Amino acid sequence: MDFAAAMTVLETHALAAGAALDTPILDVDRASPTPKGRCIRLWWSGNSEPVKMGGRYTLSSEMLAERVSIVAFFPVSTLAEEATGFNDAEARDLRQELYTRLLGDSQLGGNVEDLSIEGVETGWETQGNIRYRTLDMTVLLEYVEITITA
Repeated sequence: MDFAAAMTVLETHALAAGAALDTPILDVDRASPTPKGRCIRLWWSGNSEPVKMGGRYTLSSEMLAERVSIVAFFPVSTLAEEATGFNDAEARDLRQELYTRLLGDSQLGGNVEDLSIEGVETGWETQGNIRYRTLDMTVLLEYVEITITA
């Protein structure tokens, strides 16, 4: 796995997904989850057991999936019912765009063996007196092999 190259490809897919929305999100970056208006942030968020591997262990190594968080922030100016429905639709549209791109390039240009989408959640968050609707997608990049030594 070429993790740095895989992250570059993930960022490119996130940018394309954001640009495809009716109101595009063009602020996409590998950065901390601190929003600056409508934006998408992605970062390495740990590791997990690989989903698509037959077994996690060999005699001398352990297989791990790298976990990457992709989070979109949608500023919300009102919590009126109409606005909430619009925010739901926008978040679902972005989810679909991300799924289409990531599953269509599940090896991220040959930089990973495969990827899995572990889950997608939405939420509400307040940062700097601004309320945000969030879409949080966790992607597992498979796999990295860790050598076990005595």
